[in-house]
Amino acid sequence: MIAVVFLGLGLLQGKVVPANPVDYLDIQVGTMPLVLSAPHGGLRKPKDAPDRKEGILRRDVGVREMAFELADAIELRTGFRPFVVATSLHRVKLDANREVEEAAQGGKLATEVWRLYHHALEEAGLNALALGHGHALLLDIHGQTHPEQWIEVGHAVSANVLAGTDADLDDLPGMDAAWIRGPLSMGAFLEAEGYRAVPAPGILHPDGRKYYSGGYITRRHRGNGLRSIQLEFPMHLRKQEGRRESVPKATDAICGFFAEHFSIPRLDLAAQELPTAWPKNIRSTFDRVVDVFGVRIFATKGVPAAKLKHASHMLAEYLDNDENGVVDDAAILQTMLDEGAFLVMPARERDMRRLERVFPEFEEQGWFMGQDLYAEETLPENPPHQQRRGRFDAAIEEILHLVSNGWAETYPEAFAFEKGSRLCDAMDLARRRGGHYHYGDRTCDYSCQAAEYFYWGMTTLAGGQDFPGRAEEIDNEWECSTPASLRERDPAVTALLEDPSFRLPRRLPDGHYRP
Repeated sequence: MIAVVFLGLGLLQGKVVPANPVDYLDIQVGTMPLVLSAPHGGLRKPKDAPDRKEGILRRDVGVREMAFELADAIELRTGFRPFVVATSLHRVKLDANREVEEAAQGGKLATEVWRLYHHALEEAGLNALALGHGHALLLDIHGQTHPEQWIEVGHAVSANVLAGTDADLDDLPGMDAAWIRGPLSMGAFLEAEGYRAVPAPGILHPDGRKYYSGGYITRRHRGNGLRSIQLEFPMHLRKQEGRRESVPKATDAICGFFAEHFSIPRLDLAAQELPTAWPKNIRSTFDRVVDVFGVRIFATKGVPAAKLKHASHMLAEYLDNDENGVVDDAAILQTMLDEGAFLVMPARERDMRRLERVFPEFEEQGWFMGQDLYAEETLPENPPHQQRRGRFDAAIEEILHLVSNGWAETYPEAFAFEKGSRLCDAMDLARRRGGHYHYGDRTCDYSCQAAEYFYWGMTTLAGGQDFPGRAEEIDNEWECSTPASLRERDPAVTALLEDPSFRLPRRLPDGHYRP
C-alpha cells in the first residue's frame, strides 16, 4: 500500500478522527501545479463498512494504478511530481465521485473517508495553485466500457451542449470552444498520440452515444484559477498490459497540454554538494554535482561555476530541445537513467587519469554510461554561439555524445553504432571514396566513428558548423558545414535525422535553458 502523506494545509488539525479512515487514503504531495485524482480503483472491502445498495458498484479496473504510473511518468518527463489523491476502498463501499449521501449511503467509515478525500483534494488544489502562481489543473482519472472505446474528456459540459456550435461553447462561463475541442485542447493532444478522443478536433461531440461529461469531483474542485477535467479511459488502456503503451502516450498528451496552458516549474540546475552517503573516494574527487532530469554532472574543484552551469543547461536543452519543461523523448531519458548516464567535468584533460581511478566505484553505484568534458574546452562565449572565428565550444559535441548513446540503445534499428542500422548504412555511403566523411583517428573504431557521424550530422543540420572559418577547419574530416550542403550530399542521414517519428533535437543548445 502506498504510504499516506498529508498535505499540510490543516487537514485533520483540531479534529479527532479514527485511524481507520486514514488507512484508506493514498495521498502524495506534489511539486507542480497538477493534481491527479483516482476515486474508483480501490480493491479493499472492510467488513465494518456496509455495502452500498444503489448506484454503480463496480470498480474502474486499473485507474488507481494508472494514476500513480502517470505521476511517475510525468515526474520523469518534467522533473516534478503531480499531487495524487486516491482511495483504496472498493466502489461498493464508497463512490467518492458523488455527493456524500449517494457516495457513502450512510456508512460511517465511508462517510469519513469521503470527507477526508475531498479535504485532500482541496488542499492539493490550494498547494497546486500556489506552485502555479494562481493557475493549476486537476485531472480526475476514470474508466468506462462504452463500445466506441474512445477516451472521453469531461469538462462538465453535457453532450447536448457539446452538440452545439463553437459560439455556444464560447458563451460558457470559465471556458470556450478552444479549451474544449480546439487544436490545443486535451482531446487534440490525445489525438496526436494516436487515440480517438471526444470532444476533440476529430470528434467534436459524442453524437448521441454514451458519454461521461464529468462528475462531482470535476464540478466541485474548480474555480479561482483551478481547472478540472475528467478523463475516462476504455478498458484496454487500463489493464496492466495495456498501460505499458497507454501510460507513456497519455503522459505525453497530458504533458503537452499542460505545458501549453499552465506553468511547469523551472528545473533546479544549481550545483549541489555530493551526498554524504556516496563513496568517500567519489566525494573526495568531485566537489559538486548537478542533477539534470536525473542525469548527473560531476565537477572537480577547479571547474568554474559558469562553465558547469553552461554544461548543465546544454544537457537540459538536448533533452528538452523546445524548452517547454518536458523532456522531448522520455524513452531516451529512461534508457540513460537505466544505464546510469553521467558526465564528469574536470578542469583539464590531464586530470582524467586521476579521475579514472574512481570509475569502478561509479559502476558500483550503477553508473555505467559515462562521458567526459573538460572545463578548458567548455567555451560559452565562443563559436558556434557567436558568428565569428574562434575555438569551438566542445560542450556541444561531448554532451551530445552522452545523449546519443540513449538514442543508439533505445532505437537500435535506426541509431545503433553498428553495421546494419540506418545511421551506419548512411555512414558507410558517406565514407566511400569521394564521400564527405573521413575519420583518420586509428583509435576510433567503427562504433566510435558512427557516434562521431551522428554528432556531425545533427549539429550540421542545426547550424552548429556554419560560422566563419569552420568549413576550412573541419574539411579534413567533414565536408558539409551547412545544412544545405548536408541535405544535398547526404540525403540518407538527413532523412533519418529529420524523421518526424523521432523527436531528435532540432535547435543547437546555447547554454541558456528556459531563460
